[in-house]
This record gives sequence, structure tokens and C-alpha cells, in this order.
Amino acid sequence: MYSLFFNNRRIAVCSNSDKYQKEPSAVHYIPGTDQGIEELPYIFEKLSHVNWLTVVTSDEEATFDCLCKKLTRINAGGGVVTNDDGEVLLIYRNNHWDLPKGKQEKGENIEDTAVREVEEECGISNIQLKDLICKTYHTYINKAGDLTVKSTYWYQMEYHGVDKTTRPQTEENIEQAIWVKPSSLPEYLSNTYLSILDVFSVAQIFLIH
Repeated sequence: MYSLFFNNRRIAVCSNSDKYQKEPSAVHYIPGTDQGIEELPYIFEKLSHVNWLTVVTSDEEATFDCLCKKLTRINAGGGVVTNDDGEVLLIYRNNHWDLPKGKQEKGENIEDTAVREVEEECGISNIQLKDLICKTYHTYINKAGDLTVKSTYWYQMEYHGVDKTTRPQTEENIEQAIWVKPSSLPEYLSNTYLSILDVFSVAQIFLIH
């Protein structure tokens, strides 16, 4: 399944066999033409009363590419960082708990973007990059007024330093950067974004409980 997030709303592109196809709160959309799919993000952006729109298709990747065809696209990288105590690094920004991430710079590979952004946003160094966890896609209106989709590559990362002190990047509106025990994660994740919950759903295979 692919999800295109609009804050805490989503368009889900999935197959007939996908469990999310039966999401009870979803409004179902049956594609007619590619043009209809291309316009769907602009229509959904205005339908604030619809939280979940499901597009059922036999080719999820092609349908999702069509869905994003007219959107401005940028890449970002971020990470789920664990330390030697099994704690997870979270940031607090814009009244939500979140994971550190940021935009890819010109000429930079996405792995370097992910490590750089985590280190800059949290004020730590010597992060070790591990496996790619997943990608998420969310939309926003850029300064030019265009609907933009940010594709974020999320990586497993490890920090083995003795000093766990963080320095949140306040110029990026980050108020806190803290290490959280896995047992306490549900409390923090009750105030996060759906896209971040999706990341943790995949990342739980390596988190220490």
C-alpha cells in the first residue's frame, strides 16, 4: 500500500487483497481515467471532512505515480535512532512528537541527507546508518503556492556514544530532542502524525521492547 498524507489525512492506494482496502472509515474512490487520478490530490486537499480516501487498483505503483504526477516533488531523509540502552530519539516540533528528518540538498545522496539532518536537528554526532526502513509521502503547500509531495526515506540508525546529551535545533522550531524508552513510546506517539505511526509500524522489527 502507498499512502499520500495530508497532515493526518490520507489517500491510500492499495490492492483488492490489502487489509486496508476494508478500512471501515474510508471513502472509496474507483478510478475512471488517469486524468481523474492526477486531479485527485487537489480535490482531496479541499475535502477536509474526509480523513481517509482509498483507491483500489491492480497496479499500486503505477497508480501512485499517476496520483503524484502533477505535484511538485522533493526528497527528504530521516531516521529512527536507537542508543545502547534501546531508547529511541524523538523531537518535539509544532506541538507534535516527531522523528528528525530534512530536505535533500543538491548533489547529496539520500543516505547522507538522513544522517546530516538527524545530527543537525538533534545536536548529536557519529550516527551509524543502517538499513532503509520505508518511505513516506506527505503533502504541503510550498511558498509558491504549489501542492508539493515530500518523499521521505527513513533509515534505521544507531548511536553508541556515552554522552546522550542533545541540542535541539531551535532555528528549525525544534523545542526538544529526547531519548525515549520503548515502553514509553505509546504515550508520545499518541501525539504524532499518521505517517510517523506508519514508520514505527515497520520499524518495530528492530526496536528493543
